[in-house]
Amino acid sequence: MLHVASMSTRLTQRTSYREMMSNSSRLRAVYATIAGLTIFVGLLIHSHPDYLSAIVRDRVGDALWASMMASIISALIPTQHSFTRSGVALVICYAVEFSQLLHQPPLDKLRATELGALTLGTGF
Repeated sequence: MLHVASMSTRLTQRTSYREMMSNSSRLRAVYATIAGLTIFVGLLIHSHPDYLSAIVRDRVGDALWASMMASIISALIPTQHSFTRSGVALVICYAVEFSQLLHQPPLDKLRATELGALTLGTGF
């Protein structure tokens, strides 16, 4: 009897693990879609600079970049607690912002490119 109960428990654990992996895959897809849409909106704003003032465009761009980072981190580790995902995204955002204080020639050369400016920023 004990053997049957332990098999039933293992079967339940497997089922819940499968369900968790299925939910995890769905969450990854949702967060990746949100990140993609955020990137699209950010590039749209960046490509039409006449619609917003420079100050508003800069603030909106920073907010979109931070939310994109949170979405990417959530897509990478969807089963972690939201505080953990937010904390990782915040540390990355701070690191990128503070990296703008560094002015090494290779880093400045990278920031001079369009992709480098979009990913690393240009000014603190």
